[in-house]
Amino acid sequence: MNLKHTYLLLSLAIALTACSSSDEIPVRQQYGTIKIKDIAMPQDSKIHYKKSMVLGPPDAWVGRLTYECSESTDYLWDFMQAEMARMGWTQLSGIRSTVSVLVFKRGGRVATAQIQERLIYGSNITVDVAPESNSSPSLTGSSGDYSSFSPMSPPPTSPLPSAQQSPGIQSLE
Repeated sequence: MNLKHTYLLLSLAIALTACSSSDEIPVRQQYGTIKIKDIAMPQDSKIHYKKSMVLGPPDAWVGRLTYECSESTDYLWDFMQAEMARMGWTQLSGIRSTVSVLVFKRGGRVATAQIQERLIYGSNITVDVAPESNSSPSLTGSSGDYSSFSPMSPPPTSPLPSAQQSPGIQSLE
């Protein structure tokens, strides 16, 4: 084999190797590393980087963290309650259902954890963390006091503000 053929085969081998290795970049390298210090995650958790957006430092971040693990939703319910409390979060609310929801507060942030069973094995968890709102809902609206309504009383008759239609959105009316 002459030098020209050797050079051609070597170039082809390098080109093929470069093409195949670019598809095998691990997700962790391709999307970076998310570092979280204050949210409970079981040891075997795998973060969904494409579905997560974390902004800020590891102990004061805001955004969405989505991960999966091999544990059951029942285990995760108990795990999240215990571990979030250990990390200084106070549980505000919880609803156990097909998609269970836990709400926690810590400092000036609120975290909402959604726990859902995966189709075949394990669970998906989505944790949304946002700054706490300074406003509190009021029972008194512009059209009167709503605090005395019974389940059988008719709703108040106040006009609803008209919604502007965005292009491409169809009204259900």
